Amino acid sequence: MIRHLPNALTFARMLAVPLLVYLLVLEQKSIPGTYAFISALVFVIASLTDTFDGILARKLNVVTRIGKLFDPLADKIVVLAVLVMLTGLDRIEAWVVVVILAREFAVNMLRMFAVEEGVILPAGQGGKIKTTLQMVGISLVLLYESYFGLPILAIGQYLIYASAVLAWWTGVEYFVAYVRGVGKNDEKV
Repeated sequence: MIRHLPNALTFARMLAVPLLVYLLVLEQKSIPGTYAFISALVFVIASLTDTFDGILARKLNVVTRIGKLFDPLADKIVVLAVLVMLTGLDRIEAWVVVVILAREFAVNMLRMFAVEEGVILPAGQGGKIKTTLQMVGISLVLLYESYFGLPILAIGQYLIYASAVLAWWTGVEYFVAYVRGVGKNDEKV
């Protein structure tokens, strides 16, 4: 039973999306900040499952094909769903969501081509930093209010903007790795 825990955490993260969307719809219809703390808490818990599912899968030696497929998919669904909702709350500009969404589609398409070519494109350190910036930035934007005199909303927005730049930078790295990998495969033939 415990060997299924990493995948269960991944699917729980995906199941958090309707709850997050519902909370942010309520936020749109109420006084700004009314559902800020609870939506941020749900998002943080969902984000933490991303860390724990990978650690558990490696520690228990139960890395599965389903986990490899659904873990990054769950991350993207959670992040993109919340970013789209935040545009409706006027907390994030739509262009940022488009940039991040376009990068995710481009990298996923590139990975599909890479698989067909027998090229492996592993996640790099830049992608992990990008994801961390997105998770922390979104959490702060969800909080909305200023705490301890800090402009939480603005800090969160800057982190998300930085993640958008890093998203494209790492997207270029994936493309370069793909071209190099395909070139090596061509040399073998």
